[in-house]
Amino acid sequence: MCSSDLPGDSAWDHAAWAWRSSTLVAGTLVDHLARLHWLLANHVVSAARVTLSPEHWLARWLAPFTFRTATINVAAVESLLPEYGLAHRGTAFTYPGLVGLLREAVDTARWESIPNWLDRKGPCGPGDFPWAHDARALWSVVTAFVEDYLGRVTSPAALAADPEVAAFHAALAGSPGMAGLPPVERLGEILERRPRRRPRAPLALPHLRPPQPRDRGQHLRGRAAPTLA
Repeated sequence: MCSSDLPGDSAWDHAAWAWRSSTLVAGTLVDHLARLHWLLANHVVSAARVTLSPEHWLARWLAPFTFRTATINVAAVESLLPEYGLAHRGTAFTYPGLVGLLREAVDTARWESIPNWLDRKGPCGPGDFPWAHDARALWSVVTAFVEDYLGRVTSPAALAADPEVAAFHAALAGSPGMAGLPPVERLGEILERRPRRRPRAPLALPHLRPPQPRDRGQHLRGRAAPTLA
């Protein structure tokens, strides 16, 4: 048994409330806001813009998944992070406590695959919850998508000799919170073990222009951009 408390015990209601509140804070502020938005998403966008040419297949592939990431993250900083902002007013933390939580989330972050994370949690972890089964299934779908795309646009030899891929991986691996990121050679291993198939026509990918500087309110077509209090 992972716990001796059961429904009806005197401490059960308190434990259930504490667990629900802690899970909400951990999932929203730690995993989603700090680690997903402010670390991983920012690192991917920054590394891609610095190391990849606009016509590179990796830049094209990342474009739909990182569209407006920087804009969203700036808005999150302005609306969620400040003292008396949404994150502060929506939780029971003092502001120094909130800042400490986010700092710890950044300092303890590391890259880890979903299957490894679930396995590491052990029998008292989330592995038996329905969302964990969905997460494993999603990981398998994403992995198959990556393998299929790589097989269409590159080869193990071309991948190993691609300086832009190497630079992108180095920039990503050297970013805070990315300890544990597999080496770039793992991509070549994925291609090597991928079943051999008849060559297919290249994917029709849209032409991407180099990123152009613009004002934050430009997408509003001349209207004044909203301000965040």
